[in-house]
Amino acid sequence: MINVEKINKDLLPKSHLNYQMDSFAAKTYTQNLIGNCIEKKLDTNIDFIDDNDIIIGGTPCQPFSVGGHQKGQKDDRNGFPIFLNAIKKANPKIVLFENVRSMLYANKGYLDYLIEELIELGYIVEYQLLLCW
Repeated sequence: MINVEKINKDLLPKSHLNYQMDSFAAKTYTQNLIGNCIEKKLDTNIDFIDDNDIIIGGTPCQPFSVGGHQKGQKDDRNGFPIFLNAIKKANPKIVLFENVRSMLYANKGYLDYLIEELIELGYIVEYQLLLCW
């Protein structure tokens, strides 16, 4: 848990936009973190007001999860094209995203494609599996 009262606000990015398509998650974000979260489902038509230093996100996991049908990029809920589009438009210095572990296995080819796209945009890419209990 982050103690937001102890965060040095001078170290935060100069600009940031926060989007969440779920109203409960948007309210929780706004209440617990610094900044306001806009309740909106992003699509490839999103325009950003200005450049942003950091983009942090997570696309829906159902297309890639072993709990789903693992249709991957063929699933209509695949949010990675929208996420890549946001990165191209906002041109952040840092990008961080998360998804499920099957991105490293059953969907590894698609993960490799996403990594190549980020490298072509000039990013240094590192990834790892984090166990969360």
